[in-house]
Amino acid sequence: TRAGLDARAHVCDVRDPAAIARTAAAVRDGLGEVSLLINSAGYARHTLFVDHDVADIEAMMQTNYMGTVHWIKQLLPDMRKNRQGWIVNVSSFAGRIGQADEVAYSASKFAVTGLSEGLFQELAPLGIRVNAVAPGEIETEMISADYEPLVARIPMQRMGTTDEVAGAGCTGDTLVSIEVDQCPAAPVVATPAAVPVGSPLVLVLLALG
Repeated sequence: TRAGLDARAHVCDVRDPAAIARTAAAVRDGLGEVSLLINSAGYARHTLFVDHDVADIEAMMQTNYMGTVHWIKQLLPDMRKNRQGWIVNVSSFAGRIGQADEVAYSASKFAVTGLSEGLFQELAPLGIRVNAVAPGEIETEMISADYEPLVARIPMQRMGTTDEVAGAGCTGDTLVSIEVDQCPAAPVVATPAAVPVGSPLVLVLLALG
């Protein structure tokens, strides 16, 4: 990487616990025990709940919530053994205030927020930090034209960018939270703490398949 760190890419469908287990094993084999996990896989659909297919709702929960659960279950034992580590879960503004036309997505992100808050309380005594970052509308390939009317409710009258969300990520050797000012609410954030540079990192970016 530009920072001089060893970076490796693995393909993993986060809806498949067996695939997560294989990927976690490959990461350990290549980089050693993991001390920092960022769960950012996400899937959304803008539709009325009455029209939302149940199979698609289940796929959304598997991606947004259960994928996060399974990755944490795979890597948490390393952190508990070493009594240090950091878990960062990307939630959403929709995970703090339910959104019309995104009911299932809101439910999945409320689950991520609750998981993060509960784990923070449970793991803090062990020296393990848990954060949830809750951005508003962010311009990505997942956003369709159906989302354009939502811009009117954003104070800055535009969607956020992935670079701005990354601003709630790593700066030097410390994970720092900032408030993304175009979002209608502040991120959900636990207390930041330093993570040594070069610590093995798993960044869960997307679900495939």
